[in-house]
Order: sequence, then C-alpha cells, then structure tokens
Amino acid sequence: MAPERALYLVRHGVTAWNLSGRFSGQRDIPLTPEGESQARAIGLALKDRVGHLAAIFASDLRRARATANLMAVACGLDPVIRTSPKWREASFGEWEGLSWGEIETAYPESARRWSDDYVRCAPPGGESLEELATRGGAAIVETIGDGHLSEGPIVVVTHGGMIRAVLARFALGDLRRFWDVDVPPGSAVVASPVIEPSGPGGALRLRILSQIIP
Repeated sequence: MAPERALYLVRHGVTAWNLSGRFSGQRDIPLTPEGESQARAIGLALKDRVGHLAAIFASDLRRARATANLMAVACGLDPVIRTSPKWREASFGEWEGLSWGEIETAYPESARRWSDDYVRCAPPGGESLEELATRGGAAIVETIGDGHLSEGPIVVVTHGGMIRAVLARFALGDLRRFWDVDVPPGSAVVASPVIEPSGPGGALRLRILSQIIP
C-alpha cells in the first residue's frame, strides 16, 4: 500500500460566469478581480500548511492557471506550475455559456434526461459525471506516482465539478453524493489519497481531512 500524503484540491477563484449561473465547462473564462483576490487569499492560507512546494499542478484553463500563479506569488514561492487538460472541468458541450433556464428552453429533452440521471447522462457533445470522475481519479493516481515528486503535499488547482466528482466517487463512495461537499471558489479540500495495489494502476481511495475557506 502506498503511504498516505496530503492532497490539496483547490478550486479556482470566481468568474463572471460563476456569478451569473452559466455553465462554464471547458470554456476559457478569466477570473474576476474578486477571483484574483480569492486566489491570493487561498495561497496565503496554504502557506503555513504546505511549506515549500516544488510544483503546483493545475488545469490548463486560464482561470485555474491564473489562480495557481497568484497563489504562488502570494506565498512567496517559486514553484513550477504544471498544467494539464486532465484537470479540466467537465465538458458541457453545447450547454456551455448557458444558464439552466436557457438549457431547459433550448434543449428540453436532453435537460430532462440529465436531470433524471446526471451521473451517467452527458450533455449534448459533453462529458458525463462518471467520465469526469474517471478522468480525475486517473490524474490523481498519475500525479501520486510521479517519481520526480518528493513525498510532500500535492497541490492541484482545478474546478468545482472536478473536485466534487473525485470526492463523491473516491471518498464518499457514490457519485450521487456529488453535491454533499460544498466547494466555494477560492477554497480547498484537503484529502489523504491511498492507492491499493489491486488491478491495473491500483484502486484509489480518498479520505477527506479538512476544508480551507479563507
């Protein structure tokens, strides 16, 4: 069994689309000034907890990249920012940029199917919650197994949907518990990941330790 280590899952700062209730998905939306302040605040909140960081992992979407960079500056750290599309938010396909009311009007049948089974049903041209959790779990396993990393904490700047998906599946054991953990913009969930050596790549388990909301 791999030893436990701290995994900090940081949600990026707020965007204009977050505030207006629009499905951002994988659209490359910038932070608002408030979101930039949230990024600095979570960076300072993490400073005393994580110590030196060789790297911060982040989604390659600019709201996450900007959050990671602002965190690093606020901490006075100079880590490598390792970005990857593996940490992106779920793709909402044709729904991106729309509010739920607009989706119900423009896509009534697919909206109904998604409401009935948001775990397995994907928006048109998008990604299901099952697919998102699988992608996120694989990214965590790959990151933990990176032989270039020390045994210290791992900080990942990603998205609300991604964080909820991996916690629901790998910590709470049921993707239908997706909404059980509130993850506000500019906050972090601290988890302990364990990879059991059962099957190809091992089986990931997460234990939620705490939440940081500056």
